[in-house]
Amino acid sequence: MAMNTEHRIEPRLIPSQSVPVDYPSFKPHVRDLSLSGAFIEDPRPFSVGRPVQVRLWFAYGEAISISAMVRRVEEGRGMGVEFLGMSEADWKRLRMFCRSRPGC
Repeated sequence: MAMNTEHRIEPRLIPSQSVPVDYPSFKPHVRDLSLSGAFIEDPRPFSVGRPVQVRLWFAYGEAISISAMVRRVEEGRGMGVEFLGMSEADWKRLRMFCRSRPGC
């Protein structure tokens, strides 16, 4: 005899369009950074050649939005991305951040 293991209060539905989700335990981090790109630590890297939209969060709490392209992958560790474009304001914030840190 099969038992009903459904104990949901509300029925589930399948969305008709993609519904993105963020949650803290899967937020990747930058391992290294330059004015032209970054290595993003994430055990689930995208494939080489994939365009990605990246948001970098610096200590002052504002995000920099960057269009990038995956150029290198270390399986299970992360991916190197090349920065392709960002607003002039975001470019200035990235330059200021990098100038304040040696080796950026």
